[in-house]
Amino acid sequence: MRWRAATLTLAMASVAPGARASDPPDTEPHEYSSYEQEAIADAVVHLGASREPSPAGKRIEDIRIVTLEVIEERDPYPRFFNAFHVTSRPYVIERELLFRRGQLYDHRRIDESARNLRNLRQLSVVLIVPLRGSSPDSVVLLVITKDVWSLRMNTDIAAVDGRVTRLLLQPAEENWLGTHTLVGALFVLLPATYSFGGQFINRRVAGSRIASSVSANVIFNRDTGDTEGSFGSFSYGQPLYSAESRWAWRAAVAWQDLIFRSFIGPDLRTFDAAATPQDDAIDYVYDYARYYGVSLLTRSTGRRHKLDFSAGVELDHRKARPRGLARVEPIAAQEFIRQELPVSDTRVGPMVQVRAYTSDYRKVLDFETLGLQEDYRLGHELAVRVYPASEHVASSRTLLGLFAGAGYTAPFGDGLARAMVSSTHELADDARSDALFQANTRVVTPRLGFGRVVHDTQLLHRYENYLNERFTLGGSGRLRGYPPDAFIGRDMVSSNLEYRSAPVSLLSTLFGGAVFYDVGDVFDGASDLRLKQSVGLGLRVLFPQANRIVMRLDYGVPVTARGLEWPGSLFLAFGQAFGMPTLEPPTLAADFAE
Repeated sequence: MRWRAATLTLAMASVAPGARASDPPDTEPHEYSSYEQEAIADAVVHLGASREPSPAGKRIEDIRIVTLEVIEERDPYPRFFNAFHVTSRPYVIERELLFRRGQLYDHRRIDESARNLRNLRQLSVVLIVPLRGSSPDSVVLLVITKDVWSLRMNTDIAAVDGRVTRLLLQPAEENWLGTHTLVGALFVLLPATYSFGGQFINRRVAGSRIASSVSANVIFNRDTGDTEGSFGSFSYGQPLYSAESRWAWRAAVAWQDLIFRSFIGPDLRTFDAAATPQDDAIDYVYDYARYYGVSLLTRSTGRRHKLDFSAGVELDHRKARPRGLARVEPIAAQEFIRQELPVSDTRVGPMVQVRAYTSDYRKVLDFETLGLQEDYRLGHELAVRVYPASEHVASSRTLLGLFAGAGYTAPFGDGLARAMVSSTHELADDARSDALFQANTRVVTPRLGFGRVVHDTQLLHRYENYLNERFTLGGSGRLRGYPPDAFIGRDMVSSNLEYRSAPVSLLSTLFGGAVFYDVGDVFDGASDLRLKQSVGLGLRVLFPQANRIVMRLDYGVPVTARGLEWPGSLFLAFGQAFGMPTLEPPTLAADFAE
């Protein structure tokens, strides 16, 4: 394979180094991983072309699209498996591009097109590379994409000490006829229940920019087989698919209707009332339903400095009822209801929102994934949302809701620093106000030897908690080493320090390691704060043939005043333990993630 080595060397020599402080704000050199450089080198040789080092302002003569198979020549797997996969059709890739033949090369449209493609679940590698055209004033754009396996069993698993606490299976065809349409089923196994359902996603209805999705799932009790509820969602609308898009709209509904159970790892959580001398051991179980609907219209202005105005109508109905308290001492049952049961509430009303942000992005490597391009928005981000409600118009409270948030992201060498703060306050005219303050920071250092250091902090403070909502902490996320959801409270603080190694490629699979130190607690007021600590090691694996998301194996050990609390816990999950913080007005993303 001497020709491969030679072309790879040539490709590496022609790749620009990372961004420098002297670069003007509207340009950004590219940096590619060795895995991506191989893909570029192979495509350039196959086309008999050469790289264009200075494409700015030149006419786009042609667009060449190279769609890589799931199993390539460099992959150590039998290529006949490709017969069971439909590769993305070239027109499906081209319709995501924000540039056309005959236009002048504009790096912002090029980069935004690559970001749009990288947001597609069906693609792992996405590269747009300028090649020399037939004349000095023209350029050919090479678009390289690599499909992930489309007929697949998407899986997410969380296990503690060999006991599965969550298993998600999604058998699906994610690229129906090569069009990126998803048709699939969903199975979710939890300690007390399992659910079956289906899902359909069409990102381009009839070839338009309109996207639609629908899912519906039924929940069953694992012991009895009885039906316990359902959950699902429907969405239809057109997003802001480009910084030059001016209008977006969306209509969506989502629901949950179930028996809620809180677990500490695989074991059901219990509640002991302070009002009684004995341990009441009240099972942490109650009926819970939530229904949400929204209709939203957005007008976007600006190109680099964006300002979005949105208006719409929301309905948010939640209802909780105790169950299984007939044999519980009444005073203990009332304490459980008062302290732990969410408050039933209905809010119907209009909302208006303003968001200001920049459309500047930074391309990076080895942040949340391994060896693949990632994009993060830079600069300022501000958001304000106002949403009133009245008891005279179908709501259970008369309130004025206000969300206000601000954030800033700055480059840090070839790393990144981000800080965000927000407050949500639903101010009622009686004692039924609800409020949440949130602050997040994230620092990803430049490469330090063979990897990066990631430091993430989070503070969540419910300074008014009429709705009686709770956070949990522990498990495979921010406090590894402890059982999942081991701690519960209305406030949360966490600090996560992690060293993530650079990836190593072995047989077209990317491997990385991690060393971490976690600190955090959930609590009811500052006087209740008792910080917990854990340390551990982790392994990260990425199969570019299957996903952009890393598979994560972490082993954590609690650290107490007595030292390390062996044997600790082993966790298997997908995705990094804590995601990049984002600034979002109140949504139901967390509630309806399933």
